[in-house]
Amino acid sequence: MTTLSEQPLPFCRKNKHKRHAFSVIELLMVVSIICILAAIGIPSLFNRASDGPLINSLNELELLCLCAQHSAYASNEQQCITINTMTKECCLTTKTQTWRFQLPATCHFGVIGRVCGPPAEPKEIITQAVTFPGEKTTYRIFFRPTGVISAGTAYIIDKDAGCMGALTCGVSQVSYIRKYMYKNHYWQLLKQ
Repeated sequence: MTTLSEQPLPFCRKNKHKRHAFSVIELLMVVSIICILAAIGIPSLFNRASDGPLINSLNELELLCLCAQHSAYASNEQQCITINTMTKECCLTTKTQTWRFQLPATCHFGVIGRVCGPPAEPKEIITQAVTFPGEKTTYRIFFRPTGVISAGTAYIIDKDAGCMGALTCGVSQVSYIRKYMYKNHYWQLLKQ
């Protein structure tokens, strides 16, 4: 008497000579799909990696601006971010705390030649690295308790990637902070 596990199933045939392998066509299809996906994905991966220091710098400056804006609301006092283009440093000092960040070695405040701006409506060639109020190397972004931010733009260049970013503070009925990237001859708004 044989057990159930020892009995051959009716739809299975025992064929000792049949090989279990992939055909050449199946292998070629899998390799071609992998190549297509790599051709699509790898260039965007390298672009993201090369833009990393510039995007991180823009994010840090935006975070400092948001911190100053919230501090102005909370303390009901004007706050100020100081940008020093020589030391590549941005600083926010409140009554209780100081926040600083410095641009990485590959980045600095500056403009790429013959680029039109500001990013939202590019009309004129950009000549200044920072358009906020200030002197030759020290600029200030003011944040009032009412929510109004002083208008201007800070342009940051990444020497290695050959691209430029901008953080703009615009004034309308409500002040806003936006980040842009200039690459391949046009401005692109970066997602928040």
